[in-house]
Amino acid sequence: MDYFFEFLMVFLAVILGFLFENLREHSVEQRRAKEYAQSLYNDLKKDVEAVKELLDLKNWRSKKLDSLMTVTSASEIETHVPEAYYLSCVLVIPDRAFRPSDITVQQLRNSGSLRYFSLPLINRITQYYNNCNAYAEIENEFRQLSPPYSLSAKIFDADMLASLFSKAAPADLKKVIQRPDSTLQFKLLPSYKETLNEYRLYVGKQKRGNDGMVKLLLPQMVEKPQRELMEELQKEYPVQ
Repeated sequence: MDYFFEFLMVFLAVILGFLFENLREHSVEQRRAKEYAQSLYNDLKKDVEAVKELLDLKNWRSKKLDSLMTVTSASEIETHVPEAYYLSCVLVIPDRAFRPSDITVQQLRNSGSLRYFSLPLINRITQYYNNCNAYAEIENEFRQLSPPYSLSAKIFDADMLASLFSKAAPADLKKVIQRPDSTLQFKLLPSYKETLNEYRLYVGKQKRGNDGMVKLLLPQMVEKPQRELMEELQKEYPVQ
């Protein structure tokens, strides 16, 4: 009887120890999951601001390219030479590349801590970052389209163009170019008529590509999954 009682006590101690350890590990995992959820949410808030800045730049570019198409028409360009110079500079201003803040998700993947989250949340995380990578690839392909230096060189004077660029490097890319100095006499090169049509075709291509990324890629590939992931995090964790 004494042996049975001792065995029972040892058995219960092992079971209780096992249960306690499981509860402790579960508590630790829940705490870590909350910490990771908040960190991921903070990353997404940074992404929201980055997307707003990128959309602002692309919408600004679209308006400028539309105006460039107007002022470089055969009937308008000779009466809008300074404006044509100014607007042509938009073609060589690079986009601010969108790269998601992925420090937290990399930690989750490398440590195997994604298992702390529910399957729907894991799916949202995977969809968002896969979409961001896909967007970055398309954005990079669009950026590879070389500006028409050979075309611009037959229309605009290089020194006059250079005078429109800021010597500093402003944080806001829209401020890289400056309005023409009204005291300067901007002139088109004699060869501009031979190249103008091809130049305008290029400008139109740039505008269509820019508009396509604004209307399709950002809302569908980035903004929508971004919003859905943030909503899923809010539903499962007290993030803010």
